[in-house]
Amino acid sequence: MFKPIQPFILASASPRRKELLEEAGLDFEVIKLNIDESHPDGLSPLETVDFLAKKKLSRCSKWLKERLVITADTLVFKGDHILGKPGDRQHAIEMLNQLSGSDHIVTTSVCIGYKKHIHQFNVSTKVTFTNLSQLEIEYYVDSYKPYD
Repeated sequence: MFKPIQPFILASASPRRKELLEEAGLDFEVIKLNIDESHPDGLSPLETVDFLAKKKLSRCSKWLKERLVITADTLVFKGDHILGKPGDRQHAIEMLNQLSGSDHIVTTSVCIGYKKHIHQFNVSTKVTFTNLSQLEIEYYVDSYKPYD
């Protein structure tokens, strides 16, 4: 089995991405990036998520010379409206009320870089929510704190 000399870098603050790679038994190091997630106006949701994943990779240039680096970004959108990440309890409740009883799309874009080579791909999933009661929404937000 191929084993790299150094572990690759996961440039992400996402606990879920870290958990997935750990469950796969991979050897990696986590570097948390603090980037401005602004993007050019006029991009579609798919173009936006790809732009943000690549923007994160561009912040990793000092590691790309010697190590493989993985970055990713995930967006939730309904129609052409990007929902973003809820900043607090009230915002999370508002978002779940908006999604209740409807479909939305969750897209993750991944960039894998090494030296001057970059591979980027994205995966989209259509999610259908049943009608949620206010009690169910508040329980979910209070129990799982969905702010990431």
